[in-house]
Amino acid sequence: MTEEPEDESTEARFRRVQEELRAMELPEIPDEEVDAKLQDLKSRSFDELPSVDAQFASLEKRASAARATHNKAKNSEPSRIEGDRRASRGLGIGMAMAYTMLGLPLLGIVLGFLLNKVLPGPWIAVGVLVGFMAGVAFAIFLSNRERNNL
Repeated sequence: MTEEPEDESTEARFRRVQEELRAMELPEIPDEEVDAKLQDLKSRSFDELPSVDAQFASLEKRASAARATHNKAKNSEPSRIEGDRRASRGLGIGMAMAYTMLGLPLLGIVLGFLLNKVLPGPWIAVGVLVGFMAGVAFAIFLSNRERNNL
């Protein structure tokens, strides 16, 4: 913590500063120059001075423009979020369709291979064909369900 200086030392410092100020030499300003400046200020009318109302109106105009820009950006935020939500949902549906159309034929290959081990015949080709048709059917189902949800 800082300690308060004693009254005597404060008084002594104040007197020392006063003496230093008295010892300083200040430049002399001629009376004529001061009088000329004073006359110049007296002769001016208030119309020559910059208008506070004009400056305030300019400031208000800029503030309202900034407010309008802010409100426009604020109001567009929900639509941007809605657009992002729709895009993400569409991406998810598209990926589900792609995995279905690729996965079900692969599942048909595996089932056809297993059936080929047990029963003779072209079961791998049948499995691929059935898997492909099931994948296309499921992709159409997903597409119709998404279209109905819009």
